[in-house]
This record gives sequence, C-alpha cells and structure tokens, in this order.
Amino acid sequence: MVWYESMNILYINASFWGGGAEKVSRQLYYGLKNERVNTFYLAGRYQKNLPEDIEVIYRGFFERAISAILGMVNHNFLFGTILARKKIISIVKREKIDIIHFHNLRGNYIGPTDLSAIKKFCPNIVITLHDMWLFTGCCPYGMSCNEWENEKECRNCHGNEWLEKGTKRGSLYLKCKSDSLSGRNYCFVSPSKWLISCCKRSYLRRENLQLIPNGVNIESFQLLDKQIIRNKYNIPQDKRILLFSAHNVDSPYKGLAYLLEAIELLSNKERYYLLIIGHLGDLHFDSKFEISNLGYISNEHMMNELYCAADLFILPSMADTFPLTALESMASGTPVLAFNTGGIPESVTEEVGWCVQAGNSKDLRDEIENIFIDSQRLIEKTEKCREYIEKYYSENSMLMKYQQLYTHILEQH
Repeated sequence: MVWYESMNILYINASFWGGGAEKVSRQLYYGLKNERVNTFYLAGRYQKNLPEDIEVIYRGFFERAISAILGMVNHNFLFGTILARKKIISIVKREKIDIIHFHNLRGNYIGPTDLSAIKKFCPNIVITLHDMWLFTGCCPYGMSCNEWENEKECRNCHGNEWLEKGTKRGSLYLKCKSDSLSGRNYCFVSPSKWLISCCKRSYLRRENLQLIPNGVNIESFQLLDKQIIRNKYNIPQDKRILLFSAHNVDSPYKGLAYLLEAIELLSNKERYYLLIIGHLGDLHFDSKFEISNLGYISNEHMMNELYCAADLFILPSMADTFPLTALESMASGTPVLAFNTGGIPESVTEEVGWCVQAGNSKDLRDEIENIFIDSQRLIEKTEKCREYIEKYYSENSMLMKYQQLYTHILEQH
C-alpha cells in the first residue's frame, strides 16, 4: 500500500463539542494531524470556547438565525442551505481537499440531499455512522420497529421511545435518504458489527461498508489510585461505588430509569453509592438511595479520575452503537456491567465485564449483587481491563485503520 505524504482531509460534523460522534471526529482531527495527513474541521453550528482553527458554517448572528429557521421547517434534517454548501465547497477549493469525512449528517446544518452537489467538487466522501438514523425514516434507533428494512418505505410509523409519536412522513424521509445516498460511491464506516448487520438489512446493503471500531486515548485514561481519588471528590471509601455517565442523562436510550429501578430493588442499598455524570435535563430523582450528580464533564482527566473512583461502571443503554464510555472506563481499570443491546457486547465481553438482558431491572439488580458477593470475579476483571483496551481498542489502532482507508480510497481514484 502506498502511503501518501500529503493527504488533505476535511472533517465535518454538526458540532465540535458534544457526545460520542463529536469526540470521535475530534480524535481523528487531532490524532492524524501529526502524521502524514493535513486535517481541517468544519462545524455546523457555533459553540462557546471553540479552538481558533475550527471553522463554522453558522457563526454570525445572521447565519445562526438561518440555522434556527431551518430547524423549524427541516423536521428530519434532510437538507441544509446554499450557505452551507458554499462554505464546504470553498474550503475544498482553498485547501485542495482530497477526502471529506462526514459524521452526523443531521443537526440543521446539512443533510443527505446536499451531498451530490458537494461531490462534484470532492468525489471522495466518507460517512461514519454513529446510529441508525441514516437508514430509518426518522429514528436514531429502530428499537422494536423494523419498517426501515423496506428500503424506501418506512411504513406504519408508530414511533418509539424517542419520538413519542409516529409520523406519516416516514416513507417520504426514507425514500429521500435512499435516493440521495444509494449508488453514489460513498464509503460508509460503522464502529460496530451490529450496525453493519443493520446496514445490510437496509437500502445500504449494496454500498461500500467498512468496520472501524472506536478507540480510546490510553494516555488520557490511566490507572489511578482509587483511595486518593475518592478523597479528592469526597466519595465514600466504605461504599460500593457505581458510576453512570451519558451526555444527556434523560435520553430514554441511555436507560437510567432501569438502573434506578434496579437500585431500589437492592437488598442492602445502604452499601451502595451512585455517581451520575451528564446533562440531567428535566430529570428529577425521588429516591432514598445515595446519589451524587456531578453534571456534564468534558474534561478527560476528571473523567479518568471518576472512572477510577468507581468499582463498577453501569451501562444500561436500550440502544447504543459502540459507546466510548465503556472503553474509557475499562482503560481506567473499571469493569462494565451493561445491557446486551446494539454493539455493546462486542466490547463488553466476559473477559472484562458482564451483559444482562436489556430492559430487565431485576436481572440488572441480581448481577450487581452477584458481582460484589463474588468479589474475586470483580478483581480478576479489573486487572484485565487496561490490557484488553490496549490490545483491541486503542485510539492509535483506530487512527491507523482510518488512515489505511483514506489511502485505499485515493488509490482507487
């Protein structure tokens, strides 16, 4: 394989700061910048504390007003504006971009219908899928609904836990996505085998599908002294510390309600202590159980410390693709207990964690109690976590695979 000495990659996402999709795009932007790649980043919307080198489509007051109006009329994020397309094309021309790498193609900044115009100026387009939205009518995850498998007819939409209600436009939305993306020679990347299997049941089944798992920066997430960290954050030394983390804690996909229900079922609740990290939204806790909410934390060192402070990281997601939180926890030496849904079991294996039936609070409760009754199992898995991540899911491994993919794409053109 020929390694290109100068490769210009433009990363595009709805925002720079945020959850898993944003973090992966930042890892690529910064991680490959020091190699044989010149990287550029374009965010759809303006956020506070953006680095100076990050360009934004809707930065000024006028542009942000356009984005707000677009959000009111663009229910399913299918299209952007001529302003967005012009901004992307101008960067492509100015920086002689070889490959455009999109992450979330939604968020009121650009949509699937815009790609054909952009492709005329940069034929090499990579799209990383972080959920199912690109091949459903309007849902980030299909949950129990399989109507999206009908390729261009997301019929009989009854909605799901996210939408609250269905939409009569599901078929229209799905057809629009299929018509915009099918047979256009785009490269679609999935971080999990599970999402690849979903793609193969959708209109994407005939497209170029690549598997590149997410990775974690093992320099940022280290093994730290549990006792020292607990003292620093006033976390009880004599409790069994459980940790839950999500960008938006109140998202029904993240399953916090099942964890809280499981905790209420514990036989010795006074022996446990729950740490919650993330935006609470309108969520309120009505429990006598000891819960500490630390809010949203973006600082990786602080997250590393809190992972290390915990005995067990709980991931009760009802839908997830390949969560970085599980990888970060294991890199910090803390095993994971999760629901066996989506791509989670691909990383949370028996070697370093436990998976139980999704949506079953009783099973979750039972496993929590069993883990601490048989403490030797917990110790054994704790000792294996760090080595497991270094071997299979390091950031460097992810970066190498993406660079190989970029090189292969350029060789084909």
